[in-house]
Amino acid sequence: MVDELAEYRATTLVWSALGGGSLSLPYLEQEAFGEVDARFRFYGFVNDAEFIRACQARGIKVFGIVFEVQGWEFPCELSPEGDRVLALNELRGEGRRDWLGLREFWQHRHPRLWPSPQRWFPDGLRDGRGRPVQDLLEECCCRDIHGTALHARWVECPTASTSAT
Repeated sequence: MVDELAEYRATTLVWSALGGGSLSLPYLEQEAFGEVDARFRFYGFVNDAEFIRACQARGIKVFGIVFEVQGWEFPCELSPEGDRVLALNELRGEGRRDWLGLREFWQHRHPRLWPSPQRWFPDGLRDGRGRPVQDLLEECCCRDIHGTALHARWVECPTASTSAT
């Protein structure tokens, strides 16, 4: 892919890497620096850090969406111990049903699966006025001119915040 971009004389890529932060910071970190399975390497897969280095070596600047709050929440199936994702979005009936997304990350609902948000925000996350952020999705949602929260119900599953289905 990088060879083809160089042949096209590409100089800039936008949103081509580091896009998984909308699900959670642990996923972003995995996309950026995670181990790539040998079978995937056979087909040319690399992690985002390797991809960015290869582009930079060819003079191509890569810009990515490092972290944004879209509120994606997906049904998932987890191992009985809650330390492995067996299915995400496309369920297979293989494990304990639950939800994964930004809400679950912020609430630290899966401590055996993801590190605590404190790993990235050791002093807590603060809003523009310096107040501690209690609810990340509420803090980052769009608001109308009256201040009413506008949530994207096609990506957010607010009922999932209290129980798995």
